[in-house]
Amino acid sequence: MREWSAPTFEVDSEKPVPAGIDGEALVLEPPLKFSVRPGVLHVHVARQHPGASPSAAVPEGPWAAVRELAHIAFGPTTHP
Repeated sequence: MREWSAPTFEVDSEKPVPAGIDGEALVLEPPLKFSVRPGVLHVHVARQHPGASPSAAVPEGPWAAVRELAHIAFGPTTHP
């Protein structure tokens, strides 16, 4: 994984750039110029998604932690 921050960045290409914006498929003419506004973008990743942060697996609250420990110790519960 690579990570960086910058107040602006530009994507240049010799050809139009396919993009998805709010679920719409578009083709944009380069150069594409972006500016970053801190705190505006929020990204949600499902806990079970490959590559999710290990902290996503941490149980939320004491009872969830107890249930998780019981699951580890005794395996999943089955109902007849």
